[in-house]
Amino acid sequence: MLKIFQKAYGGVIKQSQTLMWYKRFREGQESVNNDDRSRCPSTSQTDNSVQKVPQVLDKDKRFSGWMIAEEC
Repeated sequence: MLKIFQKAYGGVIKQSQTLMWYKRFREGQESVNNDDRSRCPSTSQTDNSVQKVPQVLDKDKRFSGWMIAEEC
């Protein structure tokens, strides 16, 4: 199965990816696309938060990303 996928995709498919696809097809899923995920978006960018970041960094340049997120 791995050789079939490697031939179809130019040899760039890893064995772990092939096994995952094989399992999904065997379970009845016919798409290799990722499923939609019901989780929070990876960013929460608003005009208000974008304007606050420089103000927070002016207070203390050593703030980490998490610290800035808490302040904004």
